[in-house]
Amino acid sequence: MIPGFPLDGGRVLRSAIWGISGDRTRATTIAARGGQVVAVAFGAFVFYEVIVLHDASGVWFGLIAYFLWNAASSSLQQERIASVVGGAKVGPLMTTDFKSTPPGVMVGQVIRDLVLPMNLRAIPVVSGDRLIGLVAIGDLRKVDQSRWVETLVEQVMTPASELPTVSPDDPLGTALERFSSTELPLLPVIKDGRLVGILYRESVIGYLRMQEMLRAESRR
Repeated sequence: MIPGFPLDGGRVLRSAIWGISGDRTRATTIAARGGQVVAVAFGAFVFYEVIVLHDASGVWFGLIAYFLWNAASSSLQQERIASVVGGAKVGPLMTTDFKSTPPGVMVGQVIRDLVLPMNLRAIPVVSGDRLIGLVAIGDLRKVDQSRWVETLVEQVMTPASELPTVSPDDPLGTALERFSSTELPLLPVIKDGRLVGILYRESVIGYLRMQEMLRAESRR
């Protein structure tokens, strides 16, 4: 029950502060800072044992300190982002003006007509308004140039069933979680089984930066 978030003691501490203050952000921040303090204390203990006492038996406390510091710092970052995102939804940030390709097109044509002239790093593969998959730069690089004219996009794409997606009504926080699980530069936006838009990672990052700037200005 050490009061260092996200350890159990830290979670209890956050719940208590949250119950008293009614402010989740403040409670998480205090508890996570407590986790960082505990991590520093563990680190200082290990330093004293190893350097002063020349005893390495407690080195494993150093590993606990390392993971606790990272976990607490990550919690602070997530809480900061959540406070910036607020009630924002995916819909206003997605774009409906995007390029796509049907599955029966050759890799060479996609590279010539879309990738090179438009500097696209990932392209939805669609049949009508249905998402079939996504072909990214990494997929195209796997195809030898001599086979560009004979390899179909559907042979190298990532199937839709393996892609993280969002809907226009999803909270922006959900999109951030999906982006954290993939290196793709975009998320397909699906509604009623149809591809209705694309959410670019850069758009989300730009929104977060602008919100932080506006919040900073409002505090002055």
